[in-house]
Amino acid sequence: MGMPMLVIEGVEADDVIGTLALQATAAEQPVVISTGDKDIAQMVNEHIVMENTMTNTVLDRAGVIEKFGIPPELIIDYLALLGDKSDNIPGVPGVGEKTALGLLQGIGGPLFPAIVPERFFLPPPEHREYCPICLPAVPGNQ
Repeated sequence: MGMPMLVIEGVEADDVIGTLALQATAAEQPVVISTGDKDIAQMVNEHIVMENTMTNTVLDRAGVIEKFGIPPELIIDYLALLGDKSDNIPGVPGVGEKTALGLLQGIGGPLFPAIVPERFFLPPPEHREYCPICLPAVPGNQ
């Protein structure tokens, strides 16, 4: 096909793709990342779109929000809360999709203070490090 191949020993392909995409963004170049890997949704911005050739869909920023319910910059937090077995991320015990979306959609808004005192239960101490976005907002959590 005449396409160049870049292999960096010990570095995952999505990390290489993300690095190159960010470099292109800095140069204001358009980027299309062709993948079905939801991790890449965090890379979507005004210059980067995500194309899934298996579903024949292209996600720009609005598409990520429509699909996941949160903007690209919160995808990494979403995956950290839920966990991702393919990337060995354990997630926060007891936090499912609805709770994760509720927490992330409410950051900085009226929903977050309403969720935390009544519905959010802190994970056990050995799992608290996996919920860095939640911990500072929870009173008395040190």
